[in-house]
Amino acid sequence: MNQTLKNGIIKILAANILNLGFNLITNFALPKYLSFETYASIKTYQLYIGYIGVLHLGFIDGLYLEYGGKSYNCIDADRWKNELQTLRFFQIILSIGLFLFSVCSKNKLAVYISLSLMPYNMLTCFKSLMQALGEFKKYSRVVNANTILIFVLNILLLFAVRQDTDTPYLMAYFLTYTLLWIVLEIDNLKSIGKSSDKPKFKFSLLKKYIKSGIFLMLGNFSSLILTSMDRWFTKILLNNIAFAEYSFAVSIEGFVNIAVTPLTTTLYNFFCYEHNDKEITRIRNCVLIFASFLITLAFPAKFLICKVVSKYQSSINVMFYLFAAQLFFIVIKSIYVNLYKAQKRQTIYSLRLGIVIIMGLIFNILGYLILQRKEAFSIGTLLSGGLWYAFCINDFKQMEHKYNEIVYLIILIASFILLGIYVNSIIGFIIYIIIDFGLLNLLLKKDFAYLINYFKRFIKKKKLIGVSEGD
Repeated sequence: MNQTLKNGIIKILAANILNLGFNLITNFALPKYLSFETYASIKTYQLYIGYIGVLHLGFIDGLYLEYGGKSYNCIDADRWKNELQTLRFFQIILSIGLFLFSVCSKNKLAVYISLSLMPYNMLTCFKSLMQALGEFKKYSRVVNANTILIFVLNILLLFAVRQDTDTPYLMAYFLTYTLLWIVLEIDNLKSIGKSSDKPKFKFSLLKKYIKSGIFLMLGNFSSLILTSMDRWFTKILLNNIAFAEYSFAVSIEGFVNIAVTPLTTTLYNFFCYEHNDKEITRIRNCVLIFASFLITLAFPAKFLICKVVSKYQSSINVMFYLFAAQLFFIVIKSIYVNLYKAQKRQTIYSLRLGIVIIMGLIFNILGYLILQRKEAFSIGTLLSGGLWYAFCINDFKQMEHKYNEIVYLIILIASFILLGIYVNSIIGFIIYIIIDFGLLNLLLKKDFAYLINYFKRFIKKKKLIGVSEGD
């Protein structure tokens, strides 16, 4: 495995351990101490805020593609400042328009979304640049700062101010995005340097980056629609309590996304210059094995739900279907999505996702008609993930994919869901680990052996460094 890739993964993984801890407390504290209504409102804001990324119309994605695989030394200060100024002006206009519409419609949630638009998208822009340039240490700091600030504000509101209304919590998110945006603007001046001329809005830049990034943006937006479709169905077709319960399951699933961020973040930069299909195939299989162990987080989560937030026990079945779907999504987002981007195949990426979304709608509708409960939508997410995975395999035929890997996935997913739903959390965890180890030694022996040897070498190296420092 490439040394730069290793270093990037390790840096973000180390930072995300802290991130995981704070998120664990936040995601269990809020549902425990807040009413279903307040928690549902916060989760609705978080659902909506993900969609405002579409309002840069692909401009940020165009920048991401432009600077992928480069370094800060390659950035022309004058050009970059004009690009930033163009984005700022564009987002200000959209923010004002959305704010006026929200006030006229008297929609409190929409007002907070409109206020958050500018800081959220500017923050996204700086984070995208860090990913593209391989500045993973900086990226980790920003992600952790975001998590810690929201954690501190939430805990203060819960236990010091004792608030059980949504307004203070929504304001906390807005303030966090704004503060981080200001800090990154200052850091940008230090990193890039001052331009010789005053930064200007340039329509030519707006047109250029929207044109180059629109299909990637549509792909990312489609991916967001696909992975949040289940919550929309729950919100529209079921009651507020069901939405709160489903959103709680999604927030627990979010721990997987935190853990896998080191891979999704670093691999784009790596794939910009790595074109060896065998090496990429090996990395893909290692990611699949990593995912098979990562989803075991659902078992201790089940234990904690039963002991700490028992009023959300009906979320457990949904949670296991969503965690099972992550076996597909982790490989897709870490490997295939980054390959689509690095190989400039964003048009195909968007088209494939469009088909998957249509099928996802069908899966969710049929599931609801048959089951008429929230589990139907998590099953729809699992089926959508499997279909998207199949499309990715077809689009990257140069990457070897054997039938034993498909057999491994099918058996593992079935075992995971059955054990998670019908067996005690501790016993289920033990049996699942035994099954996974057995399947890996039977069906993915070479890749599993490679991964074990890699971690052995890594631990040995760390011990030698420790001994050297001790001397």
